[in-house]
Amino acid sequence: MVKCNIFRGLLVAVIMSGLLVSTGGATDVSGHITSNTTWDLAGSPYIVIGVVYVDNGVTLTIDPGVEVKFNSNLYLQVEGTLTADGNASNVITFTSNQISPAGDDYRGLYFNSGDGLLDNCLIEYAGYYWNTSVWVKDNSNVVIDSSVIRESGPSGTRDLGIYTSGVAQLQVSYTQVYNCGWPVQLDGSILPAFGDGNDFTGNANDGVWLRINTVNGTQTMTDPGVPYALYQNDLTVASGAQLTINPDCILKFDTYRELLVHGTLIADATSANPIYMTSYRDDNWGGDTNGDGSATAPYSGHWDGVRFTTTATNSCLMDYVQLRWAGYGNGGGVEIETCNPDITNCEINNCYYGIYITGVCTSDISYNTIGISEQTPIAMTFESFPTFTDNEFSSSDNGYDAIGIISGTLTADAYLPQRDVIGIPNITYVMLGTVTIPETYTLEIEAGCVLKLTY
Repeated sequence: MVKCNIFRGLLVAVIMSGLLVSTGGATDVSGHITSNTTWDLAGSPYIVIGVVYVDNGVTLTIDPGVEVKFNSNLYLQVEGTLTADGNASNVITFTSNQISPAGDDYRGLYFNSGDGLLDNCLIEYAGYYWNTSVWVKDNSNVVIDSSVIRESGPSGTRDLGIYTSGVAQLQVSYTQVYNCGWPVQLDGSILPAFGDGNDFTGNANDGVWLRINTVNGTQTMTDPGVPYALYQNDLTVASGAQLTINPDCILKFDTYRELLVHGTLIADATSANPIYMTSYRDDNWGGDTNGDGSATAPYSGHWDGVRFTTTATNSCLMDYVQLRWAGYGNGGGVEIETCNPDITNCEINNCYYGIYITGVCTSDISYNTIGISEQTPIAMTFESFPTFTDNEFSSSDNGYDAIGIISGTLTADAYLPQRDVIGIPNITYVMLGTVTIPETYTLEIEAGCVLKLTY
């Protein structure tokens, strides 16, 4: 934890349009800052006795070691630029002005289409009314580095550490957030850049609450060191958009939630640093994110899965992704609908179906391990023709160690070849229902194929 080392000195007169009054070693501040201003050690501590506004086009610089204390219900609103650039020996502190400070004493820092640098800062005891200590809104661009945010909101019902909304850009590195509700909540439209060294543990919910419904443009999901939690919404990659998920990211989905891909998904990891996708109730990956101890447990089909729709591009890739507990509504952990994402080197377990393919598909589905499926590890329609290479169906622990053939009506000419998986040459196909072949289409089955009925 960063330690504060605050030095106080004599007040040096500063002229600004807002109120700035020396009161025996402290400086009272309130109102609008309309010209570039510096709060230095000579005027510290600065007591916020009324809302302070940093106006558009104006920079407020806070020097290392300065302490800013807020009276009840007050805040610092930035529509220009806030530069609070401390150092390890001289941390800048934003805190309560109460004799016995506690969370919820004041509102916090509010970036309203403003820019900011919070480097080696301590922000504590905020969260009143807005339910967050730092709010980054609309077109703001804020960098938080080597800082501590703590004690947001009242004890027992903690508030957020950091909250984004609108078209807000946020970068966070080497920052600790603790004794909050969620360390970070994302309601904006842009994913933040999480760098190295963050510690978002020690909160009621140790995760990043992801409430961004739709990814537009080209965006990257970086590793915050705790899971992303989607427990009130799906995550959709819009048509024409691209989402890249970096290695080590953990995504947790609540009941029937899904990652829906209309554009491009690049989930490209490594064997040493995979990407994880699982149930919100799964405490084994990323800890007890929902904060309920052992009260709930994941189960097959708890969340929907990853679904690639007909507009998903051929550039879609899932490589070294570990996925489990999906398949809500008798679906697949990964569902492919008349498109061609490549699924390679993945582990897909505890799903209703592992991979579920409908329509014409020429995906590369190779080197995957798929197991503990309620039905079959892979289910597909006759017209689907993916490339299968060295997939493994994990030791006979599926409902059927076979490839399922989905019921329906043939929509194109189709060919069913013999296929092998590791340890099972010429694996059996099982019919999952009735398939109708119209007069206009032909189904050819390679000699030696084995088809069985399940009904």
